Amino acid sequence: MTMRSATPLVDLMVASALLVAGGGIALAGGQRATFIDGIYAMEGRCESLVALDAGGPRTVETVPETLTAEGFKTWEGGCDFAGIEEEVEGRVFVATMTCTDGADEWKETDTFTVDPADRSITVAVDGESSRYVYCGSGKGN
Repeated sequence: MTMRSATPLVDLMVASALLVAGGGIALAGGQRATFIDGIYAMEGRCESLVALDAGGPRTVETVPETLTAEGFKTWEGGCDFAGIEEEVEGRVFVATMTCTDGADEWKETDTFTVDPADRSITVAVDGESSRYVYCGSGKGN
């Protein structure tokens, strides 16, 4: 049975209290990047995903950073998509990301350039870029 309060203000206060009491992350993502299909990792790191899927040890050294439609995942955190704009149809997307690493939280804006020829995605943030290659559509990280 669901109980509803008499006013939206009470609902907002209850939701805020639950977020604080639950130790939830204040930065919320939740948008899916439909231009990303499957699991991506930096070149040479797809083999690590295969080893993990086969039951290999999960440690900070063996778990690679991955990129999926949900965002980046790392050993201690990652980034979720909060907003996405298509800059060049099917090729360039600018996304607002909400990120965590341990106890640290921040927002950033990343540019994703999709290369359908080799199924890679180049991600640029703060003047630096990294190339992610398609690793497949399995469980992964």
